[in-house]
Amino acid sequence: MSKEYYYLISSLPALTIDESNNKAKISIADFDDQCRANISEEEAELIEQISLTPTVAMLEGDGDKFLTNKNNPTSIDTTVVEDFYKWEMHLRNAIARKRAPRNRDLTHILQYDYDFHAEIERTVQNAYSMTNPLDRENLFDNLRWNFLNELENCHQFDFGFLCVYKIKLMIVAKRLSRDIEVAYECLENVVENLQQKSNTIAEKS
Repeated sequence: MSKEYYYLISSLPALTIDESNNKAKISIADFDDQCRANISEEEAELIEQISLTPTVAMLEGDGDKFLTNKNNPTSIDTTVVEDFYKWEMHLRNAIARKRAPRNRDLTHILQYDYDFHAEIERTVQNAYSMTNPLDRENLFDNLRWNFLNELENCHQFDFGFLCVYKIKLMIVAKRLSRDIEVAYECLENVVENLQQKSNTIAEKS
């Protein structure tokens, strides 16, 4: 166990997906700064470059700015980041397939599916039985959080833990930045439009 990892991780506040005070206990910028001050430059650079919207290019060698790509090999264990990226791409593909009109060509939208996760397919199916889009997004975030917890169980006081922490911190920040009032307003507009269309059809019948 590296002392640098131990002291840094021990100093970090615990994260929950629902921050009760509507404010993250640590900002992404502060976390990145702490990594810069306590771990190697290459490790800190990878931490800063972690994304919630991964692409195949980040894993297969075309993403010249990301350290996991095959054209820029690194001695750092990037397994956690790669596992999350592959999982997240499956989730995004499943959502895209569910939202797309029947028989629509999704070739230009879908990314490569590295793995199949049954829990993703079940959750996406259940999510689209919900009428509130905000509830759907929260359900997807909860699914992400559960997967990250599984990754975290295998990484205590090491670089992989810091990667999981950064992803969780980004999810918390995303959730806190959502404007709930705007979400409900959008939902109300959708419902109103559907009602108007229904009334128009009824009048023509």
